[in-house]
Amino acid sequence: MKKSILTGLVIVSVASATLMAFGPDHKGKRFWKKPPIVMVLKQLDLSDEQKAALKALRVEQKSKREAFRNELRTTTDIGTVFTPQGFDKAKFIAIATDKFQKVIASRADFMEKVYAILDDTQKAEFVQKLQEIKDKRAK
Repeated sequence: MKKSILTGLVIVSVASATLMAFGPDHKGKRFWKKPPIVMVLKQLDLSDEQKAALKALRVEQKSKREAFRNELRTTTDIGTVFTPQGFDKAKFIAIATDKFQKVIASRADFMEKVYAILDDTQKAEFVQKLQEIKDKRAK
């Protein structure tokens, strides 16, 4: 009898601890679910045309990102930096830097296109809300 009660308590304790750890309110250390720019865009009063244009941009960016990943898989051979004589640090840095610069350029192009969709009042509100998020993060 005591053994079954103890077993039941252990099962209930483990189950409740698991539910608390993986419950809907616990998302690790992330404080927001989406990047700040996405959150601000959702707060702006966008027209239906602007929403459609943003959606088209996201679809375009996603396809570019997938194409870039496929290109990297086929063209980048990280194994070439390892030779029997050692590790070619300069070549590794060149490959990684090139990859990083392509990613940053793609993001910058995307952000430029997103910003161009907004009208002047939305641009001012966009900048103001991003600054508020930055100030809130600094606290």
